[in-house]
Amino acid sequence: MHGLSRMPMGKREMPPSKLRNFAFSLFYLLFLIGVAIFALTRPMHSWDTLPYVALTLALEGKDTKTAHDEAYQRVKEALPPRAYQALLSGTEYRRAMADNSDYFSNQLPFYSIKPLYIGLIWLFHAVGVDVVQATVMVSAVSAIVLGLIIGLWITQHISGLLGYLFAIGVTVGAGLIELARLARPDALSAAIVILAIYLLLERKSFKTSLALLILSVLARPDNLIFALFVGGYLGFLSPPDLRISRIISLIYAAIVFGVYFLISSMSHAYGWEVTIYHGFISRLNAPSLAHAHISLSLYLHILYWAILESIGSVDFYYLLAFITLACILSFVALVRRSTGPQEHMLLMLAGVAVMHFLVFPSVELRFFSAYYLAIAAIGVIKGTHQLTGNALLAGGQMSSPLS
Repeated sequence: MHGLSRMPMGKREMPPSKLRNFAFSLFYLLFLIGVAIFALTRPMHSWDTLPYVALTLALEGKDTKTAHDEAYQRVKEALPPRAYQALLSGTEYRRAMADNSDYFSNQLPFYSIKPLYIGLIWLFHAVGVDVVQATVMVSAVSAIVLGLIIGLWITQHISGLLGYLFAIGVTVGAGLIELARLARPDALSAAIVILAIYLLLERKSFKTSLALLILSVLARPDNLIFALFVGGYLGFLSPPDLRISRIISLIYAAIVFGVYFLISSMSHAYGWEVTIYHGFISRLNAPSLAHAHISLSLYLHILYWAILESIGSVDFYYLLAFITLACILSFVALVRRSTGPQEHMLLMLAGVAVMHFLVFPSVELRFFSAYYLAIAAIGVIKGTHQLTGNALLAGGQMSSPLS
C-alpha cells in the first residue's frame, strides 16, 4: 500500500513510554553506582574497623597476636596518617588496645557476633580486595541493593520520573549515603530487612521474608526484635491473607531465638549488661573479667542522660520525626477505616524503634535506617495516593524496568 512505511523484518522500535522508563531506571541505577563510588572513595572508618579486620584475618588462620598486629598495620597503610593516629591516641582506651593484644582480643566478641558481615569481608578479601577496603565494599554493594529494592518498591506504585525522584529522595533522606560509607554492618543489615519487608507487603512471600529476617540476625543481632515482632504479627494479628498458623509462628520464634543464642555462644558474647556498661558508663579493657551489674535505677539514669545528650542532635529529631510519621499515617488510615498490612507495618516499625532505643539508648541513624527507609517508602506511596488519587499510581500492577 502506498503511503505506509514498512518496518524491516526482525526489527521493532521500543515504544516511547518504555524507552522513557528505561532511561529513568538507568538514571536511578547510575545514581546508586555514584553513591557506591563516593562511599569507596570517601569511606567513614571508625575504631570498629580494627576488630573487623582482625576477625577477618583470624579466619585465615592468624593467631590473636598476629591478627592484632597485622590489623593495625593494614589500617595504617589504608588510612591517612591523621585518621590512623586518631585510632591510636584518641583516648586511653584506644592506646591500651593498640599496645596490648590481650586487651584487644577481649573486645572481639562485641564484633564477632555479626558473622555475616565478617564473612562477606573475608569473601571480598579472598577475591583480591584489600581487607580494609572490603569493610566498606560490603556496605557500598549493600547500599546499591538497598537502593534497588526501594526503587522497585516505589516505582511499582508511582509511574514515570516522579517515582524515581521519590526513590532518590527516600534513600538520601533516610541516610543511604552515610550507610554506604560506613565500615560497619548497618547497610548490609538494612538491605536484608528492607527486602524482607518488601517481599512481605508487596509479594506476600511469607517464607522468604521470614527466612531473610532470620538471616538478618547474623548481620546484626539486634534484628532479633523486629524478627520476633513480624513473626508474632503474622501468627496472631495479621489479616487472613497474611496469616500463618500460630504453631508455625511459635516455631519461627524458636528458630530466631536459637540462631541468636547460637551465635552468641559461638562468639562468646558478653551479654546486655556488659554491653551497656561498656557503651554508656566506661570502656572496659578486659570485659571478659568484668562483673557489670545494671540495676533498674542505674539503667534509668543511663536512659535519662542518653535522652538529654541526644536532644539537639540531628539523629534524635530523625528518630522522633519518623516515629511520628508512622503514627500519623496509621491514625489517618484508622480514621478512614482503611487500615491494612502497611499501617500495621508502620506501627511495628515505630514500636521496634522505640524498643531498640530502650534496649540500647543510642539515636545513631545507622541503628534505625532500615525502619526509616520502610516508613518513608510506605509514606510516599500512601501520601501520593491520597494527594493525586490514581493518576500517578498503578495499584501495584505497573511493570518496572527494575522488576
